[in-house]
Amino acid sequence: MTDPEAKQEVAARQLLALVAHDLRTPLTILDGAAQMLAAHDLDREERALVDQVLRAARRMGALIRDLVDAASIEAGRLAPSVTVTRSACAAAALVGDAQDSLRPLAVARPVRLETRVEDGATRVSCERARVLQVFENLVGNAVRFTPPGGVVTLACRLVEGAVRFEVRDTGDGVPPAVRPRLFERHFAAGGAGKRGTGLGLSIARRIVEAHGGRIWHEALPDGGSCFAFTLPLAPGG
Repeated sequence: MTDPEAKQEVAARQLLALVAHDLRTPLTILDGAAQMLAAHDLDREERALVDQVLRAARRMGALIRDLVDAASIEAGRLAPSVTVTRSACAAAALVGDAQDSLRPLAVARPVRLETRVEDGATRVSCERARVLQVFENLVGNAVRFTPPGGVVTLACRLVEGAVRFEVRDTGDGVPPAVRPRLFERHFAAGGAGKRGTGLGLSIARRIVEAHGGRIWHEALPDGGSCFAFTLPLAPGG
């Protein structure tokens, strides 16, 4: 890369971070106003409109967070060696929280969002907000690629020395040709109306690796997809 190109890239990253940061304030106001409206007695049509605004605000928040993380990755601040603020979290609670926060996204498609939890008392060592961010990216993709009426399943189970989390869908699956590139930054699979920013899976991988886990894709026999990741057990977990 030439010196002018390097300077342009640095400038682009700085602009990306600035825009993402400045978008947070109006988004917070929008989300807060919508939640205040949701607390009132509304008729069915009004409730549907408020729910639509809340879903859009949640999606915008996720995109802004991805943009900020992308800028951090470029600057080397979200590397696998980064220190995360860990606490002991129940694996089942993480799955339940992800289902609760992402249910409106599934309803809007509509697809059914299910959970399957084994060893529910098992605890993992993680930063809760970051793990929920991983779920948001994985479930967001699963919902986007699952036809209406399909099923997206969030699951967790104990494996050797860790907990394995899964997001399964009943979509058409990932073509074999693109599977090796799924976790590359800025790689966006899918046709018209399904392409994202190409940042979500890359950021999810960085977050999982920062926790000492790993993340991968598995093709399912029925044609769907499974994205799985592991997190280490909490002490005594």
